[in-house]
Amino acid sequence: MSAGLHVDVAANSLGWCKVRFYLLQLCALTSVSCICYATIDQYFISSQSETLRRLSKISNVRRVLCILILFWILYSIPLALFSSLTQLSDGSIACVFINNLGFIRFASYFNLPLIWGMVPISILIIFGILTYRNVSLLRNARNRDAAHRHLTSMILLHIIFIVIGTLPYAFYYTYSAITLFTAKTTDRKDLEACISNIVAVILYCPNSCAFLVYYVASATYQKQVKKFLHIPDRTIQIAPEHTATIEPKTRAMT
Repeated sequence: MSAGLHVDVAANSLGWCKVRFYLLQLCALTSVSCICYATIDQYFISSQSETLRRLSKISNVRRVLCILILFWILYSIPLALFSSLTQLSDGSIACVFINNLGFIRFASYFNLPLIWGMVPISILIIFGILTYRNVSLLRNARNRDAAHRHLTSMILLHIIFIVIGTLPYAFYYTYSAITLFTAKTTDRKDLEACISNIVAVILYCPNSCAFLVYYVASATYQKQVKKFLHIPDRTIQIAPEHTATIEPKTRAMT
């Protein structure tokens, strides 16, 4: 609402101003971390090494997820500390970050281009390629679990969409970090603000369309969705014809 309609709800509450930025980063980075870990976990499952496959246990997954959530809870605290209500030049009140040089450099050079962009992209690409290689090696294996095969295809397709959606965001904020202290005209600032909103929308699209990605990637997932929504399966199944066999009569022995 603040970007599109210029209605900043957080401008009326300092508490919500601080909580909004905090929750935004906490939820976003937690979601991306779970997707990255799911990619790594698929690499473990599809590996031919028994040692790597043992790492993919429910207990390990729960432990790693708890550590990730706790880490992002602590990591996002500076956003709550350095956000405040500020009066702009036109007299309006807006929820913005405090003009702190250290925090600006941290956000511009490290947080936005690396944590939000390059790091998750690198993890997804590297482990996505490794998983695809393992899947190719196991493609003809008879003992391959069908559920793992469908899950792997769903995650790999989702990785492609996430990388496509995250690359513009990473490139833009890398450019923004390079030109942070460059003098810019008003037209250039307006253009950069427009591009910033566009890449932000593109960034959110892969997570918003995750259901459609999974639905397209897996036939099993399609059947489960139809079953959950009570949609009849229109697949026509043709039963094999049974031909009667006539056994020759044996002559009775006298």
